[in-house]
Amino acid sequence: GVGILGVYPRNLLGEMTGTGAASAIVAGAAALLLEWAIVKENDVKINNIRLRSYLILGCVQNPNIEYPNDLWGYGKINLINTFRNIR
Repeated sequence: GVGILGVYPRNLLGEMTGTGAASAIVAGAAALLLEWAIVKENDVKINNIRLRSYLILGCVQNPNIEYPNDLWGYGKINLINTFRNIR
């Protein structure tokens, strides 16, 4: 993850970079997708491959970058785009 906005101790806002920050964001997005899929019964047979595909489907990509790549993966995660694309 690069340039992730977050809260530091003492409620200070700032940017974070690294897998620690990125994994927290992706875990939250995955949890919301699993709720949509299983709890709300939109895709009760969801698996890790389909979950990954849903996340990739919503990514926002810069037209000047070739994807996937080591820095940006498949692009910036955008869960709203994911839900728009799977409706």
